[in-house]
Amino acid sequence: MIPKFRHKKQYLGHRGAIFCLQSDGEAGFYSCGGDGLLVHWSNLNQADGQVIAQVEQTVYACLVQEKRQNILFGKLDGSLTWVQQNQVLFNKKVHQKGIFDLMELDEYFLSLGGDGQLGVWSKDQPGQVFLQKVSEQALRSALLDPLRAKIYVGGSDGHLYVLNAQTLQVEQQIQQAHQSSVFTLCKHPEQPILFSGGRDNMIRSWSLDSLKPLHAVPAHAATVNHLIPGPQGVLLSAGRDKEIRIWDINSLELKQVLKSPRDHGHVNSVNRLWWSDDLACLCSAGDDRSIIRWEILPLNS
Repeated sequence: MIPKFRHKKQYLGHRGAIFCLQSDGEAGFYSCGGDGLLVHWSNLNQADGQVIAQVEQTVYACLVQEKRQNILFGKLDGSLTWVQQNQVLFNKKVHQKGIFDLMELDEYFLSLGGDGQLGVWSKDQPGQVFLQKVSEQALRSALLDPLRAKIYVGGSDGHLYVLNAQTLQVEQQIQQAHQSSVFTLCKHPEQPILFSGGRDNMIRSWSLDSLKPLHAVPAHAATVNHLIPGPQGVLLSAGRDKEIRIWDINSLELKQVLKSPRDHGHVNSVNRLWWSDDLACLCSAGDDRSIIRWEILPLNS
């Protein structure tokens, strides 16, 4: 049975829009965004988080390794700040425009730039980076598929790029996968299906075996900012229309809409989602500078 969600708690404290949510690997999560603050929410029953680090400008992408060994901030001006064991290793500008996503591979960190370039950062020699041109427009989202050794990259040109995860070379391309920017990518947890969401307000699904389109639904009244698989067969979407939508992950049938004021949802764009299996809770963050925790309704509600 598809679950339904309700408002549980709101977390405040950020001074700017929130663009990043990431699990801490235990019982909490990290958040980061327009105020440059990295906040750790280790106890979801408490109202306050702990500031772990701060950089001087808007952060669009943040990557925190286990136990905070390395923290990477991808910033508005195209620079990357690398913090290791609470010390800033370097702050280096390599992209001509903002960094919109970060990814970890075995030997490298990858940054996706607004200049259409992929930044490849050596883990062994911090600060050493080379750039690879992928698109003439911004790179917005990336997803690693370890089983196929592929990296899927969404661009502002509406294209989906398929890269070899070892060579980082573009092997295939789906042109005009969306009518405009591909903002988010996620994978079906059980089937070889890729989901994409874009500035054209659409959610689309693709066969990972053939890269052929499967489904397409007009999902939000504005940009689809983020997609993640959720519990019990659902796909969760966050939109610039201030809504969170819950879909049947197999049919893409809409099952629930979470919004304000009815559901005590966000009052501005919802930018990011995070689901925890261990805690059985959903967290969302947006332009209203807040994080909202959602719980699953009991079956008899």
